[in-house]
Amino acid sequence: MGEVGDEFHREVVRPAVLELLAPTPGQRVLEIGCGNGGFARQLAGLGADVVATDQADAFIEAARAAEGPQVDYRVVDATDPAQLADLGAEGYDAAVANMVLMDMPVLEPLYRALAELLRPGGRFVFAVIHPCFGYGVQPTPDAGRAGDAGPRSEVAQVLWTHGYAACGLLAKASS
Repeated sequence: MGEVGDEFHREVVRPAVLELLAPTPGQRVLEIGCGNGGFARQLAGLGADVVATDQADAFIEAARAAEGPQVDYRVVDATDPAQLADLGAEGYDAAVANMVLMDMPVLEPLYRALAELLRPGGRFVFAVIHPCFGYGVQPTPDAGRAGDAGPRSEVAQVLWTHGYAACGLLAKASS
């Protein structure tokens, strides 16, 4: 995907995630699933103090080899509670998971850890592929039945269970 990503990431995902994340200089931001580190470097370029993680050694090596603003890259398995705890309690103003949650085999360890990792008032911003594209997200057994108001995907169900509120798709009207 390269340093700045494909057109979908450049034109849709990154701008929406950046707007929701609203990083300000000096804020400490944790990125989960940083891949080659391109988004982490963008955040650092905006003045954020970034800790970027990925479970793949090769991705972290590539991220460290790239030139750009200072980022603390770490190999961390975001499904391992102990590795997540090692990132430090209440150490982050924000956390971001950009197009990675749908690739994780379990989500609850991350969601539980975020409650500890984020400072009071901290925020968690994520982007996932829409379920209509069939990327491993299945509807709940009650989906579409009368009275069903619950979330339709595993990502949404786990967020709902742990008290997170979802704000939906960020969209701007065309001028």
